[in-house]
Amino acid sequence: MILVIAIAGWLLLLIALCFILRDFTQFIFRKTFSREHRGDFIDIGEYTATWFGVLVIAIAGFVFYKVGTTLLAYVLSSDLISFFRMMRGVFTVGSSVQSPFTLQHFISGMLGQSILQFTTCYVIYWGIRSFMQSVNSKYGKPAYHEGDVLYFGFFAILLFMALEILSYSQHMPRVSGIVHLIYLSVAKLGLVCYFVAISHLHLLHSKHYRESLPQYIHLSSLAKTIVSQPLLVIIFTLGIGMALNIPLYLGTQFLENNWLVIGFALLSCYLFYKVIRGFIAKGYNYFGAIMFFDAESPLAQTMQGFKLPLSQRRNFLSVLVVLTLLLLVLKPKSFLFLAFFVLIIAVVSGLLHVLSYGLGLGISLILNLVRQQGLPPIRKNTMVVYLQTTAWGLAEAIAPTAVLALGAFVLLSIFPKKYDYADDESYVNTVIDAEHYPLFIGSHEGNICTPAGASVLPDFLIKCLLIQEDRDFERQRSWLPKWSNWHGISIASLYRMTTGTGGGSNLNMQLIKNEAFPGSFPRDFQRKYTEMLSAYQLSLQLSPKEIVTQYFNKVGMIGGNGQQGVVMAGFTAFKRPLQELNQLEMMYLVASLKRSTTFKTKKDLVDYDQAAGYAIEIKETLIAQARAWKKKGLVAPQELKLLMEQELRFSDRPLTANIATTTKEFLKKQSPEKESLGHTFVTTLNHENQKRMAKAVRRFNQYFRSSQTKQGHDLYSAALVIEVSTGKILGHHGGQGVTDLTTFAGGSPMGSVVKPFILLELLESDIASEDLRLYDGKIKGKFTPNNYSRRYSNRMISINEIISKSLNAPMINVREVTEAVPLYQQLERTFATLGIDEDAFLQLDDPDKSSEHEINYPMGSRNMTLFDIAQAYQTLFNNGRYRELRVFESAYDPYTKKEYEVRHRQKQVYESKNTRTMKEALHHTMLKGGTGTHIVHLLPRTEKFYAKTGTSDKAIHGYTILCDGQLLIVSYVTYGKVTGDHLELNDTPPIPFGSGARSAGVLGAYIYREWEYHKEDKLHIAFK
Repeated sequence: MILVIAIAGWLLLLIALCFILRDFTQFIFRKTFSREHRGDFIDIGEYTATWFGVLVIAIAGFVFYKVGTTLLAYVLSSDLISFFRMMRGVFTVGSSVQSPFTLQHFISGMLGQSILQFTTCYVIYWGIRSFMQSVNSKYGKPAYHEGDVLYFGFFAILLFMALEILSYSQHMPRVSGIVHLIYLSVAKLGLVCYFVAISHLHLLHSKHYRESLPQYIHLSSLAKTIVSQPLLVIIFTLGIGMALNIPLYLGTQFLENNWLVIGFALLSCYLFYKVIRGFIAKGYNYFGAIMFFDAESPLAQTMQGFKLPLSQRRNFLSVLVVLTLLLLVLKPKSFLFLAFFVLIIAVVSGLLHVLSYGLGLGISLILNLVRQQGLPPIRKNTMVVYLQTTAWGLAEAIAPTAVLALGAFVLLSIFPKKYDYADDESYVNTVIDAEHYPLFIGSHEGNICTPAGASVLPDFLIKCLLIQEDRDFERQRSWLPKWSNWHGISIASLYRMTTGTGGGSNLNMQLIKNEAFPGSFPRDFQRKYTEMLSAYQLSLQLSPKEIVTQYFNKVGMIGGNGQQGVVMAGFTAFKRPLQELNQLEMMYLVASLKRSTTFKTKKDLVDYDQAAGYAIEIKETLIAQARAWKKKGLVAPQELKLLMEQELRFSDRPLTANIATTTKEFLKKQSPEKESLGHTFVTTLNHENQKRMAKAVRRFNQYFRSSQTKQGHDLYSAALVIEVSTGKILGHHGGQGVTDLTTFAGGSPMGSVVKPFILLELLESDIASEDLRLYDGKIKGKFTPNNYSRRYSNRMISINEIISKSLNAPMINVREVTEAVPLYQQLERTFATLGIDEDAFLQLDDPDKSSEHEINYPMGSRNMTLFDIAQAYQTLFNNGRYRELRVFESAYDPYTKKEYEVRHRQKQVYESKNTRTMKEALHHTMLKGGTGTHIVHLLPRTEKFYAKTGTSDKAIHGYTILCDGQLLIVSYVTYGKVTGDHLELNDTPPIPFGSGARSAGVLGAYIYREWEYHKEDKLHIAFK
């Protein structure tokens, strides 16, 4: 169909030329049917050999132009994708990525293209003259003259026009298709203007031409100035060509609104009319043509010398040799790749050259026999010399193209345009658990993609893709030619494009096209050529494994409605990650690439969102395809048997990250890559543990159902579950609403949970645990706050008793055994070592507040987030070894194509003997008389627990730390109120019972019991 469209456009253009350039057309017809012209040739063999030479030079000119646009795109583009878009050469006002209004696109698609077309017409003109002059020089007589140069050159330009129209012809909707064909054909009319102008410039060297020109053309003073100045002729002609190219360059034919397309088409036709009538028909009709009506004209009988000097021929040869050796040394496979095609082209061209001459000679002999003139003597040596002469003449004529093409190929081979892994608009950050189920998926308008690393792509999924789309993919770097993929080039693609069967693009080509133009885009030969050049450069940069990984992340499967990439396709169709899909489901995803909106079964076209209702029919279709693959030896009998046993487990709804909003916010904050999109993180959390957290919270809310609201405030809670030895966060509860309370602002006053660390800091200062006893009572002349019981024992007490009962007076009396503020400053330095943020309101360095700090700091005035509290206690319970809390295990970066472990810091902070002393004191909290006894009945009696409870001033915030030596649970309770978009947690009512132990402790106990119920998988910390 595309070939038919191109031929139709070309024929219409020829008809238009007959009316636009009447005198020029008359000259062409006169030369074609002139007996004198025909008599100039020895035989028809020479005539057909000349036409073959014209054909080769025209094709070489077309190649020169394509190589020139390649180099221009290479210079202007920033990466491989922008190179592809510029090389594609199609722009439209309806697309941001193909906008004609960017400077690079204007230079590439308008200014640069016109200059390259002009240059190409010159190369064709030069090639025709060089070829003919070579023959004239060999035989010492004017076998060809100036009229032949213009005559044959004009047909070479027509062939160049035909190839250009064919390159950009597209099968489009009716209105857009007609308008596109008009724009395309008229734009290529500029090639004729360029050629005639070049002929005119050359003929200006002839005195006879300059003197005769005014006799045939009535010129104004401005026109005389223009036609006599070569530079002005070039500028004027380029302006004409650019004007004709404007409608095609703007691409209004690609707009979806037909009325807009028609409106712009009418305006364009008016532009065409003014340009053609005002300039081309009046000016270019005469340039270089009218002179040849005079048979006595010197120009009609001679040709001015145009032989390429020997030095230049040697220069061309030297450049070719140097470039070839450079390619051979640096890229031997690329050299063999190029040599293969050059050899084929050379052999085919040589055979066609001999065949063209032989065909013409045969016709001459047959005509002689028909006319009963007998067979003339056939001199083989003469024929060989003629063929050699014309062959060398053609070689010289196409030498500029050969040098430019080889130079461009060497450039692309050694310095390919970089495939840039810049942020993809579809990519979103995703958090998955160790089983690859999502806990968080980012969102935005349009399709979203969760990129996958190479390690998570199942082998059978890749196998299905390669069987269906590109069977030579893994052998693309082979030394020997491959049909569908050899260094990114698909010979099959060109064949299918030419025959009209479509398809044939290999994975390299599809990847480049899909990334450059995410939506559908009409096919044409120019796109195929661009795809191949880009795919070749891609094959030099990425391994097949990297290409297939990127392909699976970029391609749209099962219709691509709202999603992109194979991971999201699996979530959408089957509610499962890739690792949980069976082989039949993988085959279905790959099969969906064949059709963008429907799946074709034996009976129906099934919409992808209705596939669940046609599972049996779809399976039958897939099994039939698998059987066909088995017959070709592409799949094993065992694989076919497995496919037949499996079922398509379609889901009515896609798999979503069904976790609390506060946990999603927590994951966002903890992400090591907050700016860049597309990272996939494996988290220590998982759905099962989050369900346990949610169940425990429901039990907690039920327990305090009568306390859910107080004085217009709502009861809020939060908790973290930590694996002590590793610092892994196994469970997270950030509270209701959207604000994550585990990392909220700068935190809240710690209350008594700070006390163990003050005492631990004393132990670290070389005070023996048995010697560390503090006075539980008032010191004369100094303020001492009450204990929670409002009583003092008035005696020196041990660490165990201080911690178990969470006494205030002994903690204040730390001042009696050491300088209190320096001790607290040292503790702050320890906290900094643990990565805990400082309290901006603390100001321990202010000497005017030292007395205030002696009282407030040990009472827990220091603000700290629940996350940081958990970090501190992880270090304490881990025998003093700090392991940075982590919620991420590993990550996949789609831009570096690397999967990496998320690094976490660790350090020995406290001496183990001191932490053991403190742990024993924390165990006493759970014994009789301790503050943790309120929750003992909620916990299993078989475990040894360590705990610390805390309540801030006025009982606004309550904490409980609960640990069995392996599992650490840090829970928090408070009242809060949302005012506008702000959550207020201060100046709120007291928490239930006014106690952290009796409120947050209940939540911690319920969470522990949920883990206890699932002890068969041992805390769910053995990740696969």
